[in-house]
Amino acid sequence: EVDIKGEKFKNPSKVVDAGIGPQGTWSLIDQTRNKVFTYDKNGHLLFAFGDEGEQLGNTKSVNGVVYQEVNGQTLMILLDSASNSFTVYKATDYGNYIYGALKCENENRYTDAVNAWKNVLMYNNNFDAAYIGVGNSYYNLGNEVDEATGKTGYELAIEYYEAAYDTENRSNAYSELRKDWISKYFFVIIIILV
Repeated sequence: EVDIKGEKFKNPSKVVDAGIGPQGTWSLIDQTRNKVFTYDKNGHLLFAFGDEGEQLGNTKSVNGVVYQEVNGQTLMILLDSASNSFTVYKATDYGNYIYGALKCENENRYTDAVNAWKNVLMYNNNFDAAYIGVGNSYYNLGNEVDEATGKTGYELAIEYYEAAYDTENRSNAYSELRKDWISKYFFVIIIILV
């Protein structure tokens, strides 16, 4: 039992292994819960799965994780020490969309990343990391105007950051909009004042 700020927690997490996955992702094994938690390179939770049991895909005592690429597909392999076995997992379509979006970001293909993150949102429209991913991609497009909306990347980034309640990134995008406005209208303001 662990006491954190007056709250009692039974059976705290026991991280027993970590593995480096595709596109800068990394996974942790929580042996207490028999779960795998996968994060992006910035530490945002992407997905979690696993459970204890006899059912196909479940484990009794997971204590190792490794990624391996086979024929262009990345597989996750979990070691179960209780049953002396390992289980091979392949990504779902949802997981592949997340990896695809991360790949576009890592390759600085931000227009493609916007579309890839929007595909992720079609699977899970409550996924804050996807809204932030769209926002980051639009932010990196900067003053480039989106033909469909007529808005700049910064303006669109603000909308997606707001959807994820990401005030820090929203503030950064808004700051860029202000800088752009000032650079466009600085001399006009000076002329009007003089």
